[in-house]
Amino acid sequence: MLITSVALQSFVLSQMFGMYLLIMAFILFARSDYYRPMIQKIKTPGAGIMMHASLSLFIGLFLVIIHNVWVFEPRVVITIFCWVYLIKSIAWLAAPVRMLSLVKRICGGRGYYVVIMVMGLLAIQMIGRAFYLYVHYAGVMPVS
Repeated sequence: MLITSVALQSFVLSQMFGMYLLIMAFILFARSDYYRPMIQKIKTPGAGIMMHASLSLFIGLFLVIIHNVWVFEPRVVITIFCWVYLIKSIAWLAAPVRMLSLVKRICGGRGYYVVIMVMGLLAIQMIGRAFYLYVHYAGVMPVS
């Protein structure tokens, strides 16, 4: 079975995003006593946030351009993830004070652990789908 370039991009991006989210969820959970207070102590947005948002905007645009696949298949999750990343970057550049306030509100309560749980579940879904589809396209598993 031939793997198309879009399918290969979906595999690689799904594995990369999945591993990133899994690692981040684990670190944020394991070090919550460090990260929660650190987020609460962030003052008004400064140059660091602007630089990060600008770089994120560049990465988000790149991701949306290379993977903008709107099909009723599991790889649409990658497309949605890319668009959310891009929109998040634009929001941080357009309204940094409001975004910082939102992040502080979420991380101040139980929302912190809800975000970690969503990150972990999305990571497991992305990693599982990516490796399953890779094995499927590689011809190791029979087509059902």
